[in-house]
Amino acid sequence: RAETASAQSEVESATAQAQSSRAELSGAERELESLHAGAAERERTRDFLTRRLESIAELEPTLIGRLADLENRATLARAARAEAAARHARELAHGGAPGEAALAELMGQLEAAQRELDASERRAEDLRDELSELMQEAAVIRGRLGDLTGERAELDERLAASSAEAPALAAETSMAHELLAVAERELEACRAELASV
Repeated sequence: RAETASAQSEVESATAQAQSSRAELSGAERELESLHAGAAERERTRDFLTRRLESIAELEPTLIGRLADLENRATLARAARAEAAARHARELAHGGAPGEAALAELMGQLEAAQRELDASERRAEDLRDELSELMQEAAVIRGRLGDLTGERAELDERLAASSAEAPALAAETSMAHELLAVAERELEACRAELASV
């Protein structure tokens, strides 16, 4: 009976050790899968951010060109406004009071030039804002890419550590199975011996 109790105790101990090893192995496998999934997600994020940064870099010269064009238009509008004002002043200086029709035409030209100037300045300001926002977004993306690079290095280290631990856990589980099988054989032998007595 003492041998049976001892064998039973060994079987229970081996069973507990095997279950513990299985649990550790399962935990390590889940963590490894989680690390792989996290690494894949970060890689997709990095690819997206890289493409967005390239898009911003391609868009920047276009916006700068449009901004320069709008500044040129604003300058032309200012010149047209100044010309209309100068013509009006010349009319007043040379002929006294210009005719109502001429005055109305000059005022219309002046107002049109002012509207064109205002519109050009608004569009230029909008473009400056858009360019500024794109530059801020590019800076944020560059920062996030740096963060992802650091996270990737950390994940690679954890992945390597988990990969290195997995064979040891598998070996422990195998050893626990062997011990369990030996203990079960001893228990059966003890039972058979008791049954023959």
